[in-house]
Amino acid sequence: MWPTSKAHAHHHMSKQLTKKLAKKLSESLICYMQVLKELAEKLRQSMLCHVQVIRSSAEKLVESSVCHLQVAKELAEKLPSVRLQVFSDRDLEPKRAQVEAALDNADVFFGSLLFDYDQVEWLKSRVEKVPLRLVFESALELMSTTQIGTFQAQSEPTSNVGQQPE
Repeated sequence: MWPTSKAHAHHHMSKQLTKKLAKKLSESLICYMQVLKELAEKLRQSMLCHVQVIRSSAEKLVESSVCHLQVAKELAEKLPSVRLQVFSDRDLEPKRAQVEAALDNADVFFGSLLFDYDQVEWLKSRVEKVPLRLVFESALELMSTTQIGTFQAQSEPTSNVGQQPE
């Protein structure tokens, strides 16, 4: 009889242990599922944020294009002999010949937010032929081409810049 009782007790302990493990596993899975839900929500919010940034950038690009068109229209009305051409840094590769022709005939060049090394090098040699140049918030090499009347931006600092006064 003893072996049956011992076997029964062992079976009963095993069954209790299995229930405890199942309960712990169930609690762990519930906790894991909650963490996954929270991560999924954070990911969804992050994606919505990225979509909003992209949408905002696209809207600003459209606004900028509309602004350029408005300026060109007003300029044509007030000064019909003046021709405004607007290019972006993205135009420098696919419309290189058109940009170069525009620069060859330009009297004024405005440039902003130009940082790509190859584009800056290409533009620098071409804009130096334009009599009036204003370049801001761009690579220093290109900003140094700024020239308005007798004012010229310096590409090299003078020898006393950065030295202690005597």
